[in-house]
Amino acid sequence: AAQPHAGHAALVLLEQRVARLIDQGEWSALTAATFVQADRPRLRITELMYHPADPAQGDAADVEFLEVANLGQRSLELGGFRLTGGIQFDFPDATLAPAEHVVVVSDQAEYLAHYDSDARVMGQYNGQLSNGGESIRLAAPLGETVLDFQYDDGWYPVTDGDGYSLVIVDPSADPAAWNLKSNWRPSDRPAGSPGLADPMDARVIDQVAAEIANGQARADFNGDGQADQ
Repeated sequence: AAQPHAGHAALVLLEQRVARLIDQGEWSALTAATFVQADRPRLRITELMYHPADPAQGDAADVEFLEVANLGQRSLELGGFRLTGGIQFDFPDATLAPAEHVVVVSDQAEYLAHYDSDARVMGQYNGQLSNGGESIRLAAPLGETVLDFQYDDGWYPVTDGDGYSLVIVDPSADPAAWNLKSNWRPSDRPAGSPGLADPMDARVIDQVAAEIANGQARADFNGDGQADQ
């Protein structure tokens, strides 16, 4: 059976096959061979809290977080994955179950005090998520690019200091879609949903976003009773 290679689960699989031949009615001895099977990693960044609202105490930058999820059908070893750009983070040796969401944070103590979430915290990154938007790269253990995109604070003003996060609309989209406003939306509620799938229906958001783009409608993402600009 196929088994993940140590340290690179769901990236490189080692599959052992055993066979024997028959020649003139005589069976040969069993022969084993190992094959290497490449598998594209399915780790994705699914939420960005890049400019939180000012907390009652402390610095807003201390409660930033970035969420990643395993979209694959097998468990994924995170050791060797790396975030670079405005922030730098080397993922620890940890196993991420299929569909599991975890977070990387600016300050773990402040994150745990601020958010009501049971999500696993992978650790603290170095640097800071820019309030004005910046590039983020997610690389796999062999250095191959998984995601390389730039977010923009002008996409949805409610995510720029009003307490809402950016949430990916279609996590199964082509990686190039991470650069598009249309593949992001504001979180359903203030403080986002770290470690959880955000509950808002992405199809509805797509429809509203299209209407906004066409000048047909405006949306009240922050729930204050007024259409957002």
